[in-house]
Amino acid sequence: MILLCVLVAVFPWWAVLLLLFIPIFLFQTFYWGIIVGFFMDIIYGHSPRFGFPFIFLATTVLLTLLLPLLKRRLVFWKPPIA
Repeated sequence: MILLCVLVAVFPWWAVLLLLFIPIFLFQTFYWGIIVGFFMDIIYGHSPRFGFPFIFLATTVLLTLLLPLLKRRLVFWKPPIA
């Protein structure tokens, strides 16, 4: 989590989004990405775009919810044994 906070403070938004894609894809449930998205919008969020002020948060929520569906359809992805 400390590394994610450093990412938010140092890297631009597109680099943070690309770097968040990796743990969201690797782990079954990576909800820290949603928290990082919230902090990105709180720190760097400007005027509302498209009538919604939390664009980065919405993007990370969609990634967190849609990537597990995508992973199930991939041939090389084996779900972890619970």
